[in-house]
Amino acid sequence: MTSARTRSLALLTTLSIFASACSTDSSSGDCARVERESLAEDSAVHVIASASVRYSSLPPTSGAHSPGPELGVYERTLSFPEQVGVLERGDVVIQFDPGALEPHDLDFLRSTYATDAVIFPATDLTDALVMTAWRTRQRCRSFDSDAVASFISENREANIAHPDDN
Repeated sequence: MTSARTRSLALLTTLSIFASACSTDSSSGDCARVERESLAEDSAVHVIASASVRYSSLPPTSGAHSPGPELGVYERTLSFPEQVGVLERGDVVIQFDPGALEPHDLDFLRSTYATDAVIFPATDLTDALVMTAWRTRQRCRSFDSDAVASFISENREANIAHPDDN
């Protein structure tokens, strides 16, 4: 009986590993699947940061834009044109609801990724954390350091050459 049970457990473990390795679900923990969007028609349009621009989705992943701030942590919410400006140059934006993250998670986010992304609070989010890159977005209900690291490594410099099919 022990031998049959051991074989069953080994088979179950092997099947679980195989199923997770073959999964195409790119979600992680409390994070939704990565969304890939079409290029907005006005992505070549430059505007001032305070311009009123309509985007097909929020937070935007392409569209009219203004110059965005350098990598780092900011205490103010960036305008949508500034956010898209960050994405246009190939960087990642991470915005968070300050009331939805634990203080230690927020400290970790700020200290670990300040040189890899533009990070700022946004109180109008429906999620705890939203990461955007050129034509790409991922939403998280809570902080997930693995999802953040993966999103940055897979999407940074996504638009570095500014190709329309990127």
